[in-house]
Amino acid sequence: MSTSSLVQIAPPAEATFLGNTFSRDGELVYFTRLDEQNPLGALYQVPVLGGTPRKVLGNVSGAITFSPDSKRFAFSRFLPQQGESYLMAANTDGSGEQKLATRIQPQFLSAYGTSWSPDGKMVACGIGMNDGTSPAQLVVVPVNGGSEQVLNAQNFGFIFRTLWLPDGSGLVLTATPKESATRIQIFLVSYPSGQVRRITNDLNDYGQSSLGVTEDGKTLVTTQNESSAQIFVLDANKDSSEAVRVSNGKYDGMIGLAWTPDAKIVYVAQSGESIDVWSMNADGANQKQLTVDGEFKMSPTVSPDGRYVVFAATRSGVSNLWRMELDGSNLKQLMPGNVSSFFPIISPDGAWVVFNSAGAGNVGLWKVGIDGGEPQQLTNTLSLFPAISPDGNWIAFFSLDASAGGKPRIAIMPFAGGAVTKWFDISPAFNPDAYPTLRWTPDGNALTYVDQFNGADNIWRQPVNGGPRKPITDFKSDRISFFAWSRDGKRLALSHGPVTTDVILIKDFK
Repeated sequence: MSTSSLVQIAPPAEATFLGNTFSRDGELVYFTRLDEQNPLGALYQVPVLGGTPRKVLGNVSGAITFSPDSKRFAFSRFLPQQGESYLMAANTDGSGEQKLATRIQPQFLSAYGTSWSPDGKMVACGIGMNDGTSPAQLVVVPVNGGSEQVLNAQNFGFIFRTLWLPDGSGLVLTATPKESATRIQIFLVSYPSGQVRRITNDLNDYGQSSLGVTEDGKTLVTTQNESSAQIFVLDANKDSSEAVRVSNGKYDGMIGLAWTPDAKIVYVAQSGESIDVWSMNADGANQKQLTVDGEFKMSPTVSPDGRYVVFAATRSGVSNLWRMELDGSNLKQLMPGNVSSFFPIISPDGAWVVFNSAGAGNVGLWKVGIDGGEPQQLTNTLSLFPAISPDGNWIAFFSLDASAGGKPRIAIMPFAGGAVTKWFDISPAFNPDAYPTLRWTPDGNALTYVDQFNGADNIWRQPVNGGPRKPITDFKSDRISFFAWSRDGKRLALSHGPVTTDVILIKDFK
C-alpha cells in the first residue's frame, strides 16, 4: 500500500479464483479457485512474497475466514448434486473438519466469503434462496453450538462477502438490494440490533469477494466496477472489427436481447433505476419502448411468428414470466403468483416456453404453454440457461456432470424430458453465472456461448456432433453480456462494452 507496487505471487492458471484471505500474521495468502482437478473448488496457500501454491483442502467455495487465535478457519462447501451447502470449520492445515451449519435447497450459503467474529464465538455468512420469493439473510452461527441469529431486517437480493468490524459492533457486506438486483452495493449492519445502513448508493458494482477492513475499523478497501454496453450487429462472415454499433445507451441489451422474424431487435435497456423492454430496427432506427413500469426485466424471447415477446420481470420481489404482443400491448402473466421463473426461451413451434425455476429446490428446467397454465418440470438437478434446437427436439443447458466429479459442462437432453444424451466440456475458467447465454446456431449444427480468453470475451462454437470448440469472434477487449443469432443465421446481435475495475478506499464510513 505504501509503495503502490504490484507483484505477482502465484503463477497464472486456467481457473476461476473465488476469493483470498491474508493469514493474521501477514505471512501467507490463502485463495480458493476452481480448476480442472477441483471443479467444486480448492483452498491453496502461497507466501505473501510469492512462490509455489500449496493445496490445503478440497471442496472449498469462496474466501475463508480465520479465528482470532489463527488456529482454525471457516469456509463454505457445496454439494450441488445433493442440493446441500455447509458452513464448515477446520484447522489451518486442513484437518479436523467441523460442520457448523447446513442448508438444503432452495436455501444455500453464499460462496463469496464468511467472517469469524472478533470474540471467536460466531461466524457470519449470507444465506440465499433459489426460489426468488424470499430475501437473502445475514446469519450469525455460534461456533460451539446454539441457535443461529438472523440479523438483517432489510431485503437483500443476494449477499456476497461479509466482514466483522474489529470491535464487533457490526458487519460490512457487499450485497444487492432487493429492489435493484443488478447492482452490488456496500452495507453496514449493526450488531446485535441488525439495523442496516447503505455505505454506497450509486450505479456502480462493488466487490463480490473483494472486501477488506483496516484494523482500526475506519477504512474499507474493495473493488469498484463500472460497466457499459451497447448493442452491435455483426455479419457472421465478417471480422469482429467490422461490428456496427446500433445503440447508444449505457446498459443496452446487457440483460437480454433477441431478434424478431422480420429482423428487428428486442432488448432490455436501463435508464437510472428504470429497466424496460425496447425494440428497434437492426440499424438502430425506430427505437420504441414496449414496457413502461420500470420494474426489473430480463431475457426477452420472441415467438417464431413474431406475435409475442416473453420475458422475466420482478414484481413484489418475485421474478415471473410475462407475455405481451410485439407492440407492448396485452401484458399477461404466464405463471402462478409466487413461482420464481427466469431465463425463458420460446420453442420453435411457438407452443411452449422453457425456463429456469427453483420451484422444487434446485434451479432446474421447466416448461409452460405459451398461454400460461400449470408448469411441467423437466429436470430436478442444477440446469441453467436453456437453449432449444431449431427442430424443437432437444434442449441444451449448463449443468454439473456427476460422472465427471461435478465439473461444469454443457448438456443436451430430449425436449420431452429424460436423461442427458450428450455432454461437452467447457474451459475450466468458464463461469456460467457471468455468461447467461447459450444458443444453438440456426442450422442446428452447433451450440454457441461466451467465454473469456486472453482478457477478452468472445463467442465460441461447439459442434453438437463432437469435435473441438472454436471461437467465432475475435474481439481484443471488453465484455459480451448477451448475444443472439438472427433467424437466418447471417447476423449476430451482441451487447458489448468495457468493464473498468479499480481498487478503492472508503474512509470514515461509520
